[in-house]
Amino acid sequence: MSDKKVLIVSSNGLFREGLKHVLAGTADLDQAQNVCTLQEAEELVSLGQADIVIFASGDKMEGAEISASSISPLLSRPGVRVIVASLNEAGLTVYRRELVDGTSVDDLVAALSNGC
Repeated sequence: MSDKKVLIVSSNGLFREGLKHVLAGTADLDQAQNVCTLQEAEELVSLGQADIVIFASGDKMEGAEISASSISPLLSRPGVRVIVASLNEAGLTVYRRELVDGTSVDDLVAALSNGC
């Protein structure tokens, strides 16, 4: 099985770099790329440079909060998985087209490895 290319999209550098560091040793994942705008993400996906796109929930890019409508071009791309992750007081919450609450970093890695 070939390694999946991961793209981390967030205006928050700490989120991007932290998640990149956490995923660095994960089997079956290429080194994650980081971008800070939705436009950059769409460009990389259109070039085939991402199989999995991870957004930070509640992130604001280009003046608007990330929403299903703003990321719909990515959601409709065949073969591309979109995951929205949120760090909060309760820990990590992962959305994979449905809410998976009370999750951990291991659950995020499982979401990256499994189909949505």
